[in-house]
Amino acid sequence: MPIGSNATYVAANITVPGHLAPDEDVIILTPTAPLVPLEYNSAGWQGGVGFNRCDFTTWPLTPVTKPVTQVPIPALYSLPSAAYPATPNNSGAILLPDGRTIQQIQPLQVCAAGGPVTFLAHNLMPLVDVYSDGISGSHGGSGLSALGGTIRMGELVPGNSGIVDGVQDVMRHALKFEFNTGVFSNFAQQVWPATNHDGANEGLLLALLPSFDYNALKSAPGRSIAWTLINYGAYIVDNSAWDDINICTEQGTTSTDGTANSVVNEFSTDWGVAFNQNLTSKSAWASDIKTILANIQVITNNSATNVGGGGTPLQPLLPEVSP
Repeated sequence: MPIGSNATYVAANITVPGHLAPDEDVIILTPTAPLVPLEYNSAGWQGGVGFNRCDFTTWPLTPVTKPVTQVPIPALYSLPSAAYPATPNNSGAILLPDGRTIQQIQPLQVCAAGGPVTFLAHNLMPLVDVYSDGISGSHGGSGLSALGGTIRMGELVPGNSGIVDGVQDVMRHALKFEFNTGVFSNFAQQVWPATNHDGANEGLLLALLPSFDYNALKSAPGRSIAWTLINYGAYIVDNSAWDDINICTEQGTTSTDGTANSVVNEFSTDWGVAFNQNLTSKSAWASDIKTILANIQVITNNSATNVGGGGTPLQPLLPEVSP
């Protein structure tokens, strides 16, 4: 949903974090791929030298018995555990064989091609229909979707949209951001659409004022992010747990056999700069993110009955989809 003309904006006045990083949502939309077991694993974010979610001796697997016991994963796809100290969230969304039901889990790992999909035992989320509201899911801090709001592969690539100079097209959907505890201390810890929080103001809808001059930014991807924040905003979906802003991006596959790819890889190849940035960097991309965050606003009248603040949407609604 776009921001509405009746939106109430309050300047966030935050201290801009020191870093930018992606929080990669694992999105696997291959309903005809081979089925592999879905299994519980007690390894989550424990950390420590030698910690490995793929160490099934330390962290034994337990098969899921209901409602879904197998999920379709391309034959060559794998997502091994990251080396310590990285313990990525890996909020996951997998399209099931019916072509419409999404199984969401966290943290998703596929330790070897053809092996089981594993996740933390209590993070099996209710099944979601792609034709429903798309709100709920496996971002544990908020209960919000791993699929909706993610920057997808092909969405932040070079071209000329006619709206934002330098990008192929604009992103016509809300984004997902994450901040550390205390960054938005003047605002509620949890608001709709979040169903829970872990201290990072989950559910807040952030935006830029319609008067913000996105064309004055220095980089094409920065201008693209800014245009989307003006027109659709971004929801806080998790706690970044350190001095950074996370932007949720896709990690998945762009091929039928399952070769892994990601927005992070695509970004560095296309733009010649890393997505991850120390925000003291002199890069145009880092400078734009700092400018955006210094001007960020909170929409304080967003609710289930007043999405985006109500009034006339700043952008036309996208066409309805149906089975």
